[in-house]
Amino acid sequence: VLLDFWAPWCGPCISTFPALRDWHEKYKEKGLVILGMTNYFGEAEGKEMEPKEELEYFKRFKKRFRLPYGFAIDKGSENDIKYGVATIPTTFLIDRQGRVRLISLGASPAEAREIESMIKRLLDEKQ
Repeated sequence: VLLDFWAPWCGPCISTFPALRDWHEKYKEKGLVILGMTNYFGEAEGKEMEPKEELEYFKRFKKRFRLPYGFAIDKGSENDIKYGVATIPTTFLIDRQGRVRLISLGASPAEAREIESMIKRLLDEKQ
């Protein structure tokens, strides 16, 4: 499982979307599940939004950026706190036994290479 903590206003987060789409397509049949982790922020596109409006915004956002994997949207910052996320994007790779095997902060090409290398390694491990 790859958990991608991000926000729609985060430029570096958006820059990771092509790699995430690519990994989803290349590795979904081998068992990779990607989940975008974000929060309701109470605003988007420069205006205040109720959760129902913001959910519609996230649906449009997902379509606009052609994101084929699911989102988990927290009402607050509980997921951020539980995972210790202090900066975005932050990526967690979790193996088949539920152990966190990689935490990556940021959006550099080197980090993307490290994430993909670990994805391959985890998918090749015996169950």
